Amino acid sequence: MLLRFVASNFLSIADEIDFNMFPAPKLKTHKNHVYKTEQVDILKSAAIYGANGSGKSNLVIAMDYLKSIVVDGKIFDYGEAYFKLDKISKEKSTRLETEFRIGNKYFAYGIDD
Repeated sequence: MLLRFVASNFLSIADEIDFNMFPAPKLKTHKNHVYKTEQVDILKSAAIYGANGSGKSNLVIAMDYLKSIVVDGKIFDYGEAYFKLDKISKEKSTRLETEFRIGNKYFAYGIDD
């Protein structure tokens, strides 16, 4: 179960974004949308929406990119994956991180190139 995904300086994602499945601390309504565990509460679903060209697809591509490295062991050249609309982004590192749960075990993987 995906808990969190963080990305920065990847394709159209310049600044850090944090997609997570944690409910807001002040959640008072719609409590049936939350899956309760002993360790942490998690939202049962989430939606990614936004204007055309706002980076929705690149968020999913970033997730798949990290999965390819972790699961398949494929190492890619990040030289072409950085945010290209800012000249200084080429000098910055690309960062992809994920946290997920399988059964009662929690895992965290990340790269910072």
